[in-house]
Amino acid sequence: MSDFKPREIRMVPRTELQRQKNYLELVPRPSDEDYQLLKRDIERDGLNPALPLVVNDDEVVLDGYTRLQIADESELEWVYVKTHEFEDHYAEKMFIINTNLHRRHLTTAQRVELGLKLEEIEQEKARERQRQAGDQNLKQGRKAQESARVSDGSPVNPKSDEPGKHGQALDHAARQVGVGRDTLWKGKKIKEAAETDPEVAEAWDKAKQGKATVNQVYQQVQEKTGAKKRPRQIASLTPAEEQLRKKIMEPTYLERMTEILPVPPPRPDEELMEALYHVGRLKGIPPEAIDGAIEIHPDVMWWWRLWSQELFDPHLAWLMTTEIVEVWQKRQRAAQPEEMPIPDDAQTLGPWALDYVHQTGLEALLREFPANSAHLIYSDAMADLEQVGMLGDLAARVLTSGKYLCVYVDKRWLPEAMSRLSGAGLTYFWSCSVFRTKQEVPDLHIREKWRLLLIYRKGEASEAGWDWFDDGVEDHHISNRFIIRQLLKGLTYPGQLVVNPLVGTGITGQVARSLGRRFLCFGAEETDVRAANQRISQVRLAEESAT
Repeated sequence: MSDFKPREIRMVPRTELQRQKNYLELVPRPSDEDYQLLKRDIERDGLNPALPLVVNDDEVVLDGYTRLQIADESELEWVYVKTHEFEDHYAEKMFIINTNLHRRHLTTAQRVELGLKLEEIEQEKARERQRQAGDQNLKQGRKAQESARVSDGSPVNPKSDEPGKHGQALDHAARQVGVGRDTLWKGKKIKEAAETDPEVAEAWDKAKQGKATVNQVYQQVQEKTGAKKRPRQIASLTPAEEQLRKKIMEPTYLERMTEILPVPPPRPDEELMEALYHVGRLKGIPPEAIDGAIEIHPDVMWWWRLWSQELFDPHLAWLMTTEIVEVWQKRQRAAQPEEMPIPDDAQTLGPWALDYVHQTGLEALLREFPANSAHLIYSDAMADLEQVGMLGDLAARVLTSGKYLCVYVDKRWLPEAMSRLSGAGLTYFWSCSVFRTKQEVPDLHIREKWRLLLIYRKGEASEAGWDWFDDGVEDHHISNRFIIRQLLKGLTYPGQLVVNPLVGTGITGQVARSLGRRFLCFGAEETDVRAANQRISQVRLAEESAT
């Protein structure tokens, strides 16, 4: 495991993070007192880089909604995040619940709420498996289960949710949240009553705040419904019932690893490889990368053989496999000189200090910038025809083979601009539209609502590095931070050099720094250069701020 490295904690603009309501509602919210204490700490000391927000690959927040809300209220521009990759949205929900379950001091009622949500997730997963398997008997089974209920609403089926005879989803959820099955069952009945009874709902809220117990609220429900109070202790079971109860109990991962249990034989390696290739393609990992990871670390196949015997967590196996894939990809890039990043200890390139905005004109760059040294040229300023031609000449000389030039052009000069870029020896790759606030072109009597971005490549065009790219992006600012992030993440690797010859507000440098890319930006006006450096200096990688 010596090749493993932790996923990078990075800084991103707060406004780029996506909120998802059903994820926010999964976990209990802090009390007003706890919220205000945390808010005062953040306003005094800032966000802690050691506790980043957790997001998925689509920048949807999974963990850290309270800190994000405080960042919104405090108008913090940048926040620390760490990306986690999950198999599906069920795994994301399980991660959110488990993270908060083990981190926070929760009341018993709050743990019950989490347990009921875990049960819902398990049931959703079971229904999805049944749907995929084409189980046509699902509805009939539910009808049979409903018909088996007695007049007081108590289930008589041993697989029902009666205390002492819970279904395995309820049992499993109770174990995970650390409460008894009877307590979780009572919480379920309380939640059902609270949907129609405001008094029960109010009492349940008090229980979640620690001002009442689950038993007290359940007794209130029993008194309201007139039902007999269920015994506190689980009734004795007959030997046959006890045997059936053990049979439907789902063994935990720890039980499987510590007890002597019969396990299925491992699947053939050919079948496992097909499954790995299939899921890898869904995750944007080519088959050759899977093969390379196995060649570097043969234990990858051992993990998946254990998984096929239900002895290894698939999410952990994918996380470790992905780490080894990244090692293989780095070695592949190292074998291609044109893909080699700027050395981490490099401080300068030519006469310029790296990771800085310099006051230099485009003409000087054409003369002095080192050849075959840049991995992306991006200009967020609208270039005129003369500048387009100079940018094309610069890209043809300083870009490494197969790398890209991205430049905004005026639509009225589009044919001439494309002709000059092609004349410089570049190959057309793609074009994007960036929607923006309405701008008037007085001499043409045109109200312009979108800006055109051309992408050209040095050398033959081939597949880009992104999984998917949104080439039409709505924006209410002159420069679009979202599209810059897409381009840098899809067309460059960490450590590679991004060059902006016509710097504006410094957004290119800010995004490059937050993504771990080296950068050089240039501007002609001293005031613009000074302002851009000031903005970029406020962005630091989490590793830098921790030293």
